[in-house]
Amino acid sequence: MPLKHLITGLIFTTTGMNTVSKTATLRRAICLTLLCLMAWGNPWTTPWTIANAHAAPQSLQQLMAALAEVQSVQTTFSETKTMALLSEPLQSTGKLVYRAPDFLEKRVVSPQPSYYIVNGNDVTVGSAQHKERHLVLFQFPALEAFIAALRGTLAGDLKTLKEYYDIGFESQADQWTLQLVPTNDEMQLYVKAIRIHGSGDKIRQIDTLESNDDRSTMIIHHSDSSSAQ
Repeated sequence: MPLKHLITGLIFTTTGMNTVSKTATLRRAICLTLLCLMAWGNPWTTPWTIANAHAAPQSLQQLMAALAEVQSVQTTFSETKTMALLSEPLQSTGKLVYRAPDFLEKRVVSPQPSYYIVNGNDVTVGSAQHKERHLVLFQFPALEAFIAALRGTLAGDLKTLKEYYDIGFESQADQWTLQLVPTNDEMQLYVKAIRIHGSGDKIRQIDTLESNDDRSTMIIHHSDSSSAQ
């Protein structure tokens, strides 16, 4: 079943419900749609190496301090999503933009153009098939927690990460890994864990393990000028 049909089905299940139930289900469907759009073949057991990486921070506090120094990032990504409902993984490519402290844009170029922009607490979502939609982040707790994982890591904001996740940190040779396990009840309905890999002050890979064991991996392709301090 194509992903868009699954999401459409979730939305149309609101038909015939009372107003309160319909609103709650629709919000859940919207949140699932956005998480599917934003989420990043088995990164949980396969070793991952980085070519020409910088020295890895030796503590979580050192990592957060290094990340906090980066004021902007503009780079490209490639993403693979493996779903039990699909016979083949979904592949996508696009652009990622971050500006400290809280601007984040993900723009999918291929196979179907779409985008989401988060600026503070405001979210803008659009695609070639659907008109632009504006949302308020705090109205969608699971989405808010998911955004906090990426935006909080990019900003080196340990306080925000701790509000939503139990945090594990590993550093070996020239690589570091954060493991984020949601503590938010609604987020736990969608995601089991997020693993963020990097080197120096750059995020290189984001792995997401969903609650139904679907998985996604986003590889972030940095150039020498992709980040600025």
